[in-house]
Amino acid sequence: MQQLGSFLSATVAETADLRKRLAASEEKARISQMVRDYEERGVSTFHHDRWQMAHVFEQLIAPNIVDRSTRRYFEKLDWGEAEPEELGRAFSQLIKVAKSHKNRIFRDRLRDSDFPTLPRELSSTDKLYYSKQQLEKDKELMQMHTDFAPVLQVLFHTALDAFRTPDGVNVTAESLLEDCQRSIEDLSTMLFEYYGKVIVQPRRDLFSKASGLQVAQSSDTGFMTRVEAEAAMDTAKQAEMISMHADRSNPTAKSPFKKKDKGKGGGKGGGKGGGRVANKLPLRLLGQQQQQQQHQQQPAASPSATPAGSPRQQQSTLPRAGPNKGGKGGKGKGK
Repeated sequence: MQQLGSFLSATVAETADLRKRLAASEEKARISQMVRDYEERGVSTFHHDRWQMAHVFEQLIAPNIVDRSTRRYFEKLDWGEAEPEELGRAFSQLIKVAKSHKNRIFRDRLRDSDFPTLPRELSSTDKLYYSKQQLEKDKELMQMHTDFAPVLQVLFHTALDAFRTPDGVNVTAESLLEDCQRSIEDLSTMLFEYYGKVIVQPRRDLFSKASGLQVAQSSDTGFMTRVEAEAAMDTAKQAEMISMHADRSNPTAKSPFKKKDKGKGGGKGGGKGGGRVANKLPLRLLGQQQQQQQHQQQPAASPSATPAGSPRQQQSTLPRAGPNKGGKGGKGKGK
């Protein structure tokens, strides 16, 4: 009975272990499938709790938003029904942490000269190895390193708090947990500032400069949401309609003489000049010119002249010039 009991106990333990491993394997496969779905389709089945994220926003980002319209907009935002682009845009609003808040962070997370955070500048000898393009690239990288230096300063303290173990004398588990939580909060604040100030804000400025779009709600503090994009599109359509209406109401503002109105059928002889000059004149002068040309080219009265009403005399007049095409001139040099 004892042997049977031991065998059953071992079997139950082994079965429980197999079930635990199977559940872990299924969970790993499920997570891997979620990662593949997001990479392939851009849609995930995993979602943060929106109201918990709203609490993080209110604690870290909202107190440091300077623009009043932006602050009011996100205060009224319904986090349960908001679009994804509005939620992502909310965490890019931290452009500059308040000076008093940042001073408190730096007092609690002091710098260590043994672990420098600022980049090492190139010496005059080092610069001799670099080309002009390489020096410009190094300058950009140094600026990125300099912007990240305050974040790195807080990151050192956070990493130490995460891996520190309580010794029971100076550091207890409760105090270590509080320090770690405070370090994570400070690091999150610095990272959100770096994200908004160094990455997102330059792209906002570039987008505004390239598109020239201006919207009513905080256009200078973030990318446009779907609502703002529709408003900007409506504004652009209205401006285009006003411009088209102005062009139709004032047609004289456009030049009446266009290159496409030049005569196409001008010959190499005298017909070439006649067709193009006639089209360049205003309509009220065009008729006078045709009458003068007809009067000059009428043949003198003679016994052999064709009667006035015959078709031959009617054909001797100049060809009529259309509104867009010039008169067709003869190809012969004598005409």
